[in-house]
Amino acid sequence: MKKSAIHLTNLFPTRRFLTTLLLCSLAVLPTLRAEKGDQEHLDFKTKLLPTANAPAGASGKAELSAQDRNGATRALLKIEAEGLAPATYTVNVLLKSDTTSLVLGNLVVTGSAIVTGSTVVTGTGSDDSQENEFESEKQVVFGGKGLPFPDGFDPFDIGSINVVDPNSVVMLTGDLVSGTTQQTMRKVVVAIVPGVAAPNAQGKLNITAKSKNGVEKSVISLFARKVPSNLSFNVNVNGVQVGQGVSSKRGEIRLGQTPGKHKGFAGFGQDISGISLQSVILTTGTGDEILSATP
Repeated sequence: MKKSAIHLTNLFPTRRFLTTLLLCSLAVLPTLRAEKGDQEHLDFKTKLLPTANAPAGASGKAELSAQDRNGATRALLKIEAEGLAPATYTVNVLLKSDTTSLVLGNLVVTGSAIVTGSTVVTGTGSDDSQENEFESEKQVVFGGKGLPFPDGFDPFDIGSINVVDPNSVVMLTGDLVSGTTQQTMRKVVVAIVPGVAAPNAQGKLNITAKSKNGVEKSVISLFARKVPSNLSFNVNVNGVQVGQGVSSKRGEIRLGQTPGKHKGFAGFGQDISGISLQSVILTTGTGDEILSATP
């Protein structure tokens, strides 16, 4: 049986996107994010740039590997700093969801080494207990065998990382959203949530995205079934309407980045960032929600 075409108009301007690279093994966090079958991976590597208040020659970098499977989240965050004066510094993150600041822990610099609590980062890990955790004397690790994350911490919500001195002055900073990120890889498979206009809808949102030095390559797709047939809808990404479409006669919706050769497919648009995509919501012309997907 042939399916009717879905026509989707892309309203996004052309953009380029920064981001990151990461992978590791990990401390379990009590964050419930996903349903059965859902999964998300996020890896990034970013520079921590010195502010105007930092000593000459100060620098740093951060690496995160985070994984969520069916609501169980694991993450490992490495912070490396050089050129800071001996003192007790605070490592905090700014959350994307509500722009609040969250303290992860202290970074104590004594001479050329970093000390965190009772753990001194020394050498390349000749001590078996630190073999896989600490790679240099200028590095501190959160997660795994390193310092624990705060209760309820969501590593997927990190917007920026700061190293702050005892006078609350930021010395090093890294913006994971738009500024200094070097490499990023993100993979998402998440179930859609049916809305009032399609209470029986089922389907998945898939994202595979890689970014290096500001250039992103993403593959984004959404498939939904058990939607009312020939239903007109609006497509909203991150709260912004990016297009419109019509479901097939079989009650299916298939969205990709470019229109497919077969009927029933439509294009998200090449310029939507898979790295920064936070929500996809389909609504009717009267504003009723058909379905949503929130990675």
